[in-house]
Amino acid sequence: MVFALAAVEIACWDLVGKAAGAPLHQLWGGRYRERIVMIAYLFVSDPEQVAAEARHFADQGFPTIKLKIGVDERSDVPIVKAVREAVGPDIRIRADVNGVWTPGTAKRMISRLIPFDLEYVEQPLVHDDLLGHAQLRRWSPFQLP
Repeated sequence: MVFALAAVEIACWDLVGKAAGAPLHQLWGGRYRERIVMIAYLFVSDPEQVAAEARHFADQGFPTIKLKIGVDERSDVPIVKAVREAVGPDIRIRADVNGVWTPGTAKRMISRLIPFDLEYVEQPLVHDDLLGHAQLRRWSPFQLP
């Protein structure tokens, strides 16, 4: 449902820009940046293979690697560990769970992932679990800026 709504919203904004005869960045107050930094998004569940792919993308100049985890708790930590070891400390790593963890699993898994210096863990819980997200935020060892 979220993807369908996003597609409709994008189409509506496109119509607004065309009706105004101006690019959307002008309607929204100007350009925010000149360039968009790209990330590599890896969907590989084998630690050795994902490490090789991450190293390849890092060698190509990607400053950030995003990993799909949450498919199997037993493989999540080895995947992140393998990628961190492959790319070193200067490449940012993000993890995307797609909402499959419970609050307890999220707390346990995030604790196990701390040594690998993740930039963030995206959508650890199902999107509408507001209470779970609040509990997880209160527990989190990370401080917001």
